[in-house]
Amino acid sequence: MNISIIVPFYNSEKTLGLCLDAATNQTKSAHEIILVDDKSDDGSVNIAKSYNVKVISLTERSGPAVARNTGAIAATGEVLLFLDSDVVMPANCIEKIAQNFSDKGCDAVQTLYSPKTTYPKLATDYQQVLYTYQFMQIPETGSSIFTTYCAAVKKDVFVKIGMFNMKIKKASAEDAELGHLLAGNGYSIYVDKNLYVAHHTDYTFMKFFSRRHYIVRDLIKSYLQQIILITLILLN
Repeated sequence: MNISIIVPFYNSEKTLGLCLDAATNQTKSAHEIILVDDKSDDGSVNIAKSYNVKVISLTERSGPAVARNTGAIAATGEVLLFLDSDVVMPANCIEKIAQNFSDKGCDAVQTLYSPKTTYPKLATDYQQVLYTYQFMQIPETGSSIFTTYCAAVKKDVFVKIGMFNMKIKKASAEDAELGHLLAGNGYSIYVDKNLYVAHHTDYTFMKFFSRRHYIVRDLIKSYLQQIILITLILLN
């Protein structure tokens, strides 16, 4: 099974090298690694170009949904592995993801954040433990969870359901919406609770609450749009 890694990035010079070091040193090599630059103005692009990867640069700041879709369109692998630029995969990550597709017969695979943090801050510790706890409550199968810090989906399925909603400009609800589309269209997502990735982020409580705010806001917008669409269909 060929797996294309897609990494959108914007001003990620602090973590991009760590992300790519891990992505390029796997027990099972990726079919290709595609990086999509969302108009960075730091040293991220130079870091990206120092690796044996494909780099696509957007002409204007467009957001992660557009960046991921751009990478997905360019990808030639059977499976798309979306990876955030501040995430470090374990060495066997691609191997285990490929094995899950083969053994579980699923259409998508979700990994988990490790509760261990790389920055000794209370806000960061809280965020990572909260993420891990929430994901551990989700069943391995039958859920609609799809969070693109490190998650994979078959390319043909991804294209069939319409890809990421490019109207969502922030990293907020675009992946949650895709998860609901996957589940709603009968596709299966397998949550591998033994496959952890490291999140190299430095949260403050202000950043934590700000992020929660716009995630909830964009989720509500997405749900309302779906309700309106379903209502219009029923009325017609």
